[in-house]
Amino acid sequence: MNAEDWKTLISVVSAVVAVVSAVLAHRARIQTRTDIFESQRDALILAMADNDSRCSQLALQSALARDELGRIAQKVKNPSDQKQVDAFLENLAELDKLTKSLDGREYNAKNLDTLSYSEDALVTLRRMARGEQVNSKLLGPASYDLVFKLIERFVARCD
Repeated sequence: MNAEDWKTLISVVSAVVAVVSAVLAHRARIQTRTDIFESQRDALILAMADNDSRCSQLALQSALARDELGRIAQKVKNPSDQKQVDAFLENLAELDKLTKSLDGREYNAKNLDTLSYSEDALVTLRRMARGEQVNSKLLGPASYDLVFKLIERFVARCD
């Protein structure tokens, strides 16, 4: 073999190595994106479960508060106290709307489990995750726990 043959052989081997490297890099990229997708999907399912649990807890507290306010409303003679009862009932109605909006999600854990990786699915998953983050903020303990504490104090004062 002369020098030209060796150069050609080295060029061919280099080209094959480059192609194999590119294929392996592409495969690794797809695997990484799939791992990202699966971890975000699992995180979304957990966030949904947390939000659903918090929503159930708030629905129960809301029902109990509504019963207490209904009981107190019959005893209240002062117009300002009646306005306060009405305001509390409006707050509880807003909570019911939020609960219904969570029930009306277009996705659930079962649908998400069957979802498979694609770039479009990853974008959709990220959009859903942002929605769940907003729901988490809306269901935050600070806002509704304060309302329930105020209702509790009001009922205790009126009893």
